[in-house]
This record gives sequence, structure tokens and C-alpha cells, in this order.
Amino acid sequence: EHLALLGHNGSGKSTLARMCNALLLPDSGSVLVGGRDTRDPAARAAIRDAVAMIFQNPDNQIIATTVEDDVAWGPAARGWPAAEIRARVAWALEAVGIAGLRGRAPHQLSGGQRQRLAIAGALAPRPALLIADEATAMLDPLARADVVALLRELGRAHGVGILHVTHLLEEAAAADRVVVLDQGRVALDGPPRE
Repeated sequence: EHLALLGHNGSGKSTLARMCNALLLPDSGSVLVGGRDTRDPAARAAIRDAVAMIFQNPDNQIIATTVEDDVAWGPAARGWPAAEIRARVAWALEAVGIAGLRGRAPHQLSGGQRQRLAIAGALAPRPALLIADEATAMLDPLARADVVALLRELGRAHGVGILHVTHLLEEAAAADRVVVLDQGRVALDGPPRE
């Protein structure tokens, strides 16, 4: 499913998104991901493998000196074999449309290309859910539309669930379902048309 999460500033969108992969833990209640409780330290690695995040500023996620090395970081940190890492990197770069940039330095990329790089890095471990937390906020309108279309395509072509946190109604309209938060509670839930 491609779900858009809307709400005013302070409504709890980013807090909820960060709870979905245990970057934040609930003060009360529980957050279950695939039946696993995010408060259980033994479950967090599996939860974080299943749920990847993309943030507003891709520069906060890019850590390597080349595009290829940046995408390889997640699989390498998991200790995967070199052949598997190469395959995942190639697949992720192709999936986001920047395979031709693999040897470039991230600082040489445009804002939209850097966001695609951040998406590829999150996608390389093949998570079940990709959370885009205001991932288009720093992009111009054309790059924003490209990233929204890319998220939609990743969901359709690769079976990745998308949780798209946004303020923009035109981005929410591209989702299968929209949830509107108000003061940490679900105010509306339904198809974009509603």
C-alpha cells in the first residue's frame, strides 16, 4: 500500500514515522511491526531491516564518497557477502534511476539525484516498508513530482509498502490511502478522493 500521512505541524506525523522503525519508542502503549514490539531490544534489528526511512535532507543520510559506496553501506554493515552487496547496489541504483551515477561523488549530484541516492541506500536492504518523512520538502516542484512518481513506482514494481509523510495535498493524491493526524490521533482515513 502507498499511504500518505497528512496533518498540521506538530500533529505527530514524524513521531509516528520514527516509531515505525524504533528510532523513537512509545512512552505508553506499543508499536508493533510485523508482530514485533519496537520496545523489545531483541526485535529492533529485524524491525529496522523491515522498515527503512528517507528524511527531508538527503545530506543527513549520505555518508560515503561515491554513490555506489553509499548504497553499499547498509548491506555491508549487515555483514552480507560482497557478491550480494554488489547485486543489491546494482538493483537499488537501477530501481531509482541513477545507475549511471554510481562512480560520482554525492556532492556533485543535484538535490533530486541526492534524494534518489538516499532512497537507493534505504532500498538496498529490500525493506518491506519505505517511510518518506517529508522527503520532497527540499526539492523544487519538478524534482518533487519525480520523487513522488518514483515512490509510487517502487511500490508498484517492487512490492514495497510506502508511508509518505507530507504536507502537500497533491502528493497525498498520488497515494492509495490518506490518513490525517490531528494532535496525535487519526482524524480521517480513506482514499484520496474522500
